Amino acid sequence: MPSKDDRGGIDIDTFGACEGNLQAAWDGCLIERTLGHDVSSITEMLSNELTPSQRAERTNSSPVDWANESLTIATSSPVGYCVHADGICTYDTGNPSLDLGESIRSICLDGNYVEAT
Repeated sequence: MPSKDDRGGIDIDTFGACEGNLQAAWDGCLIERTLGHDVSSITEMLSNELTPSQRAERTNSSPVDWANESLTIATSSPVGYCVHADGICTYDTGNPSLDLGESIRSICLDGNYVEAT
């Protein structure tokens, strides 16, 4: 993991389309910007987009599978949760983990970032 206490992206500031921190951006702002505010409509839309094979895959998967899928997404380069260096996911370039008293990293969530999510 990128830090000793990664706090799920709270210790990564964001600016641009979603201001605050990376966790808040992914928990709310990015969802609202791309899918809207109506939870029922979002649920119906996403459910209707699943193919029968995707539905079967999700039905036959476990919480461990879901956690591993989330980890893969979170640590992919475009998300900005970590910086990849020599095949390792680190907090920042040259800084493997965020320690107490260190400056918090910031990333820009611009239009391209929002569109890619």
